[in-house]
Amino acid sequence: MTRPVISKAETAPKHPAFHVIKHGQRVFLFVVATGQLTDLNDLAEREGRAFFANPSDYELLPPEPGNECFPHPEVSAPPKSVSLQSLSLAIANKCNLGCAYCYAEQGTFGGRSDNMSVVMAKAAVDRLFKDAPRNQTITLAFMGGEPLFNRQTLHETTVYAAEKSVSEKREVAFTMTTNATLIRPEDVELFQRYRFHLTISIDGIGESNDALRPDRSGRGTYERVKEKLQVLFAVPQRVFQVSARVTVTPRNINLTDTFRGLLELGFDSIQFSPLLKSPGSQDEMSVNDFDVLLQELVACGELFREGFRNRQLLPLLNVLNTLKRIHDYQPENYPCGAGGGYMGVSADGNLYACHRFVGDEVGHLGNVTSGVFAEAQEHWLTDRHLNAQGACNSCWARNLCSGSCHYEVIRRGRPACDYIRGWIYYCLMLYVDLLETDSTALTLLLGNSDRNHGDVAKNDGTGIGY
Repeated sequence: MTRPVISKAETAPKHPAFHVIKHGQRVFLFVVATGQLTDLNDLAEREGRAFFANPSDYELLPPEPGNECFPHPEVSAPPKSVSLQSLSLAIANKCNLGCAYCYAEQGTFGGRSDNMSVVMAKAAVDRLFKDAPRNQTITLAFMGGEPLFNRQTLHETTVYAAEKSVSEKREVAFTMTTNATLIRPEDVELFQRYRFHLTISIDGIGESNDALRPDRSGRGTYERVKEKLQVLFAVPQRVFQVSARVTVTPRNINLTDTFRGLLELGFDSIQFSPLLKSPGSQDEMSVNDFDVLLQELVACGELFREGFRNRQLLPLLNVLNTLKRIHDYQPENYPCGAGGGYMGVSADGNLYACHRFVGDEVGHLGNVTSGVFAEAQEHWLTDRHLNAQGACNSCWARNLCSGSCHYEVIRRGRPACDYIRGWIYYCLMLYVDLLETDSTALTLLLGNSDRNHGDVAKNDGTGIGY
């Protein structure tokens, strides 16, 4: 299998209104305002102008709005407020693992180990039900640290929210991110009864995972995770989803082996997320690492392409989420719901822009008692709006990236822009191929992707998953 090689010269921004996509012997024009992909030969024939047939000439078009050939995206003002729709509760500020890169610093968020009380968790649920629009599904996520260190709060809060949803005739969805090592039979029953979406943090197969995710004593955890996964996947008529989330560092960048291994384990979906920021900069990706990562992820994309052609779905969320953004193409001014419809709740009941900002004053936006601080949220939405990100204004991929993860940009900057553009460029080419291979199957797949793979990116702050 020959994988496409994508150069920075191909993906570098050249014009804010469009970008030329070269795919084999074909050349396409991607229009930023509309998301339209047009074959330049077709365009030249239709317009009867030789100008359109020469891709390099496009760079000479004036970038001002109102250009005769290509519209510019309309600039929308940031909203003053956004209603809550999803909360993640940091119910356990402690963990049994010793991952050096952990943004939560083994769950303590740089402070003391603590558990969220049942009373505080229920108060957060009440706040969510009070503030969320009645016609939208509410999402309640449990995080840590390791949330299963606080099993009582997990179980009692889930039951409380479920009963409240029945009495108020509203829909609620439950998610949890876990290292899986502490799962018990009663937890599995909870996941099944309330149709959880579980995200399992796992960074590779065997020694690859053990090197990055040892327990506090330094022992590997892979075999324990594998044992728990077998229990989860063996549940009769299982209705809860189990996804794998791989934090990619320079030490586990061989993605194709990991992808194949995770598929064999039986995960419902798999997502790779590069590590941009960690406490003490441990295991962060460098600019050169991103060059390698792009080629590795493209190789996984080629496995997805091969599977699609053979009528087999490989549940790679990095591909599916990006293809869905391309297919639906509704320009978004924020990469995720953080600070808007989605917020994180600390053990003491403070509201933060997302789970990664817990304990960080930069993202402090309220508390469960008083609710969202209107002025703080307005400032956040203004500062984090795509149009306020100067580096994004000239980038052709801005409406498919939407400015990238707020936390990583604030704490690390933008070392991943070339990588993100390269991935979007590849997915545009992949989209063209899949559409021509079987447009009906692709449309059906992308239309059902939220339901089939538990993608709640726009609400839970996880972004589209580069």
